[in-house]
Amino acid sequence: MGCGGSVPAHDARAAPAKREEQPQHAPPAAEVPPEWLQGGKGDPRQQQQQQQQERVRPSSRSAWRPEYALGVGKVDEQHQRLFELFAMLKEGETSEIVAVVAQLLDYTQYHFSMEEALMREHGYPDEQRSRHLAAHEAFIKQVTKAHFLYEHGDPGAVGELQQFLVNWLVSHTTVVDRVFTTWLLASATFNKAPPE
Repeated sequence: MGCGGSVPAHDARAAPAKREEQPQHAPPAAEVPPEWLQGGKGDPRQQQQQQQQERVRPSSRSAWRPEYALGVGKVDEQHQRLFELFAMLKEGETSEIVAVVAQLLDYTQYHFSMEEALMREHGYPDEQRSRHLAAHEAFIKQVTKAHFLYEHGDPGAVGELQQFLVNWLVSHTTVVDRVFTTWLLASATFNKAPPE
C-alpha cells in the first residue's frame, strides 16, 4: 500500500513538468472539471476563455493614462503604442489574435532595444541595467510562451496573457521604467536644452 500512495504524488509532479515542455491540448485527467464528464452545455474551454477575457475587460488600468508619462518623449510614445497593441489584443477577433501577439512581440523588442541603447549611451549603472534587462527578457519569454501555446491549441493562453500584460505594462512602465527615466532626466549626458 505504501508504494501505491507514492505513485499519485510522482504523477502529480510529472504532469506540470511535461506541460512546461510541451503544450497539452487537454488538461490532465485530474484537472478535468466535472461538467466535461457530464456533457455540460457548450465547449468548456471556450467558456473558460470567455470568463478569463471578461475578468480583464473592465480594467481601466489597460488604457494609457497621462499619469503613466515619464517625461522622455520617445519612451512615452512607445509605451502608448504598447498600450494600443494590448487594447487590440483585448478587443480583437479570435482570427486576429496570433497576428496581434506577433506584432506586440515585435514592437516590444523594438522598444526594449531603444531603452537598452539609452541605458548604454548614457551610462546607466550596470547593476540597475542588469535588473532592468532581466525584466525585459522575462517579458519576452512570457509573451512568446503564450503565443506558442495559443498557436498550438490552448485558447486559455490568451486570457492568461491579457492578465499578465495589464499587470506588467502598468507596473513596469510606472515603476521600473520610472526609476530609469528619473535617472536619465537627471543625467548630465541626456539631451539638455542649451543654456540661454
